[in-house]
Amino acid sequence: MDFDKRTNDSDDDYFRFIHWLEDETAKELKLACGNEPAIRLAILRYLETGYGAHITSGELVDFFCVSTPSVLDKAEYSDEETEFAVKLYDEINPEVFSRYYPNSR
Repeated sequence: MDFDKRTNDSDDDYFRFIHWLEDETAKELKLACGNEPAIRLAILRYLETGYGAHITSGELVDFFCVSTPSVLDKAEYSDEETEFAVKLYDEINPEVFSRYYPNSR
């Protein structure tokens, strides 16, 4: 699904995109459960799609693991699986963020 927050200020389109991104990522994570490379790939796709749509880092982390239900809740991850996925997210995010926002340091 294509969306760009810089050029589209429709709340309906924004929430439709976020809902789609959360659902797609949750499906990938559910299928990837227990497979670290597949979990990494799902997180990478989530971040690249989100940053590509100009969703902020704060919004992405919130949707991924803070808000209820989060992407990880939707993926039905246990507490241990959630902790592992968040650790991977924290490892992957800085590199992806710096590619989309190279001048933010």
